[in-house]
Amino acid sequence: MQNLDLAQEARAGKALRDELDIMRERASKVDKLEAEMQRYKDRANDIDFFKTRVEELREDNKILVETKDMLESQLEGSRKRCESVFGLENEIHRLRSELGSLKVEQEGERARMEELEAENQALQMSARGSLSESRNLSQEIEALKNNRGE
Repeated sequence: MQNLDLAQEARAGKALRDELDIMRERASKVDKLEAEMQRYKDRANDIDFFKTRVEELREDNKILVETKDMLESQLEGSRKRCESVFGLENEIHRLRSELGSLKVEQEGERARMEELEAENQALQMSARGSLSESRNLSQEIEALKNNRGE
């Protein structure tokens, strides 16, 4: 019986060792699974961080696009003003040139007017002289008529 007891104890001991080996294997798997689960949690945190970062970048991108659109609009306005400025500069240049021509023409007209005034004064002097001479001649004729008539 003692052999039987020993055999049973040996079987029970072997069964306990087998169960212990299974438990160690399971404990090892649990450690591996916990480590894997921690890696997944870390990845989930990373994913949350990147999701947040993607949203921030999208918002930044939206602001940049709006800023770009606003700047392009301002640039288009500036281009139109530049075209207008070029047109106005050309008009100013044309008007300055025309003003120069008009000044030259005005000087010519002024010189012509001075010539005409001088000619007019000479004619007035000549007319006065002629008038004076005509009066003198009229007086002489009158005097002669009076001398003949006497």
